[in-house]
Amino acid sequence: MSSKDFQPSQADQAASVSTEESKANHKEQESYRNLQKLVLTFEQFDRETNEDTCRNVLINIFQFGKKVENLNIEDKIKIAKVLENKASFLYNFLFKFGFNFDPTYSLLLLKYRSALEFLISYYGSFPLDEDEKALKRILINLENEINPTDALDEAIRFLKESLFQTIEPEGFTFENLHLPPHVSKKHSWWYTDED
Repeated sequence: MSSKDFQPSQADQAASVSTEESKANHKEQESYRNLQKLVLTFEQFDRETNEDTCRNVLINIFQFGKKVENLNIEDKIKIAKVLENKASFLYNFLFKFGFNFDPTYSLLLLKYRSALEFLISYYGSFPLDEDEKALKRILINLENEINPTDALDEAIRFLKESLFQTIEPEGFTFENLHLPPHVSKKHSWWYTDED
């Protein structure tokens, strides 16, 4: 038999392509459903603005990272409108969290710091009315006014310089504090193998 005899038929090739397309379509649908969960989290935060819904929004911002670029324009506008009205609550929450830092929440500290970075980097470009830079200006003004970045960064400095010199926090290991795969190395507050 020659190698020609072992080549897949056109029907086999078509079935293979169809299976691959089906997998890609399923993955796309799953991604869309997950992004819709993010939108629902923001809508809930808009309806019930409290520390619990704030935490949920921040954790979702962290988990989705830059995937939010895949949201459709309508969903970006929905989220932008929520942030226009509620970003000050998020920023105040983050400031208080950093200022009153409790080392048992070290992992959350790093996640919240990344969430803040994602918020500014990605959500800031979501359109608000016809002005695509309006939300970014709001977020920058809140950053300058409330300054959660400094509060979180100071807590991270304390965490890295003081606490981890002598003990490992209860409830997790240093491994938990390593840079997650979906987070850019620009998020330098996470531990890496170089630390």
